[in-house]
Amino acid sequence: MIDDDEMARNIEASAALAQWIELMRTGDGYYRKMVKTAQLLPMLPPLLDERTNDKLYRTISFINSAQSRQNFFEMLKEQFGEGWLEQKREDIIPNPSRWLANGLINAYWRNKSGIEDIHAGEWEARPLLQRRITPIQEYTIVQKVAEGIVPSMHAIYNVINKKSEDGWEERALSLAINFSPPDYWSLTERTAEVLLEGAEP
Repeated sequence: MIDDDEMARNIEASAALAQWIELMRTGDGYYRKMVKTAQLLPMLPPLLDERTNDKLYRTISFINSAQSRQNFFEMLKEQFGEGWLEQKREDIIPNPSRWLANGLINAYWRNKSGIEDIHAGEWEARPLLQRRITPIQEYTIVQKVAEGIVPSMHAIYNVINKKSEDGWEERALSLAINFSPPDYWSLTERTAEVLLEGAEP
């Protein structure tokens, strides 16, 4: 139902999510206003599983202190070596918000929402002017994505707003390592052109 080229629209989702994360850091009042406004969008609210929500939030939040982050880095050095950690640092530090966004989109949109099953199905891609998925599929995907994105964004928000002697890059590094977006996902591109073969009906 969804063509290979269309999956590149992940770029737009990642770029938009990175903007939200940056907005948390640079304009908290405006960010909170945007969140409140987004609740007015014409979409049914997903029914979140609070147990999943709380568990994921606690898991991500456990490194929300300088000492916990240091312990986390020491554990990674023991498991993978200091070179591995330094390589991660070099990859993530230039654009930690986008790396985080890429990781969140990869984890909760590409891998856990069911969109990959629809993409990899045995159907031919539908024209752009046709509905790609059923309303029930759409709602299920939104629910699955929200179950991961909502607690993750709450955890990131708390990490950003908690006073710390560590800078944002160091705090973001420990968060971003928990997510593993594909290395080839861009940290700078904001959109992708999609041209499907054939004429619209």
